[in-house]
Amino acid sequence: MAGDKVLQVSQIGMEVTPGTQVAAQWILQSLSLGLNREGGDAIPFRPEGYRANTLTKRGNREMSNVPVTLAPDYRALVWLLDSLLGVATPQQQATSAAWKRTWTFDSNAVPAARKTYTLERGDNMLASYATHMAFSGLGISHSREDVTATATAYASKRTDGHTLSPSAVEISAVPIQASQGVLKIAPALASLATATAETRLVDMEWHCNAAHKARFSANADPSFSEQTNLAPDLGGTVKFWKNAASMTLVAEARANLRKWLQLTYTGPLIASTYYHSLKLTLPVEFIQPGDEVDEDDAVAVSLGYTNVHDAGAGYAFQIELITDIDNTYAVDV
Repeated sequence: MAGDKVLQVSQIGMEVTPGTQVAAQWILQSLSLGLNREGGDAIPFRPEGYRANTLTKRGNREMSNVPVTLAPDYRALVWLLDSLLGVATPQQQATSAAWKRTWTFDSNAVPAARKTYTLERGDNMLASYATHMAFSGLGISHSREDVTATATAYASKRTDGHTLSPSAVEISAVPIQASQGVLKIAPALASLATATAETRLVDMEWHCNAAHKARFSANADPSFSEQTNLAPDLGGTVKFWKNAASMTLVAEARANLRKWLQLTYTGPLIASTYYHSLKLTLPVEFIQPGDEVDEDDAVAVSLGYTNVHDAGAGYAFQIELITDIDNTYAVDV
């Protein structure tokens, strides 16, 4: 991706038919999206007896790598999660400007159709675009200092010599702050409602990576037209100050007891009693229980975990988001 001083805007439009170009509709102020060519390189050939190549053969498999830089933002997550996990039906809260979306990762079910985007990147002089852009991974890290996020995305082959669409709407960010986050741990889903917030938490990381990928066919078009759903890399780490309670958790982890983690952020008021909010509900089992680490000149305990499909709940994780992006993907006012 270009350096911070290079003025290259990235803007996206929601495709009606995946892979069919549309004009860009939005500029998400918490996202920077690169557009780098991947594949399609020529393969040189040098026959025996020659000291130089005599020809090149060009591959027929080209796409775009889309480097993503983002600041966690309640609003922009709508576009990201609708692409990563499939479209969630927005539900207006009473008659307010608040809209709730829920993404449930049921590993036994076919995912809902995901949103794909046409990505435009460049400046007023010259730009490029690629269709079929989709987000394939998301990671969220929470600590007292900050909330950070990572994401991955890809698109079809890049087309150069493009002019930026002139009417893209800027979507201002509503940033997710570290002070807004609360983690709860419980032995069962039903117990989360009465669980108290963790006071021994140092930091936590969760990710869903490689949820899908491009699928290529051997035809004249050197890019892809379809995507394949994968079994994603699901899990993360959670770290606590070492005390009696955290060592009890280590013992339970070594006994392979399932736990429920729920990380909730509550942001600014939207209207009435509705706030921007993000809730991750995770049934987990610990796979690396109890490594002791030095953290800020004190001892902490780090536990690696994997998401597991819970038969009772019917999912391996659930994400609930309330924000003011309505069912037309506009800021509700």
